[in-house]
Amino acid sequence: MLAAFDGAVDALRAAGATVVDLDLLEHGLDATERETLFPHTVGPEFMSAFGVERFQAAVDQMDPFVGSRAAGALDVSGVQHAAALRRLREFEDLGAAAFAEAGCDC
Repeated sequence: MLAAFDGAVDALRAAGATVVDLDLLEHGLDATERETLFPHTVGPEFMSAFGVERFQAAVDQMDPFVGSRAAGALDVSGVQHAAALRRLREFEDLGAAAFAEAGCDC
């Protein structure tokens, strides 16, 4: 996987892109938070769009991994969901500031 990543970075550089090292952890962005943020955001959003009744009728036909992850959304409180969404907005702001500091115009 690293070779594929390095190849992609090389291709970007060859196309004229500037690639910079950026330690997002130094800017308050800890990727390990995804372990909480993912199930507290994606699951409830999925359940909201799919519908609880529809999910319960179809869960036995789903891939077991997908079904069990989606079912976890039923145990996420509104407070947990709102807190995770707030943290994602903070991530966006922290990330934008980190990229701006590095000179990226994205």
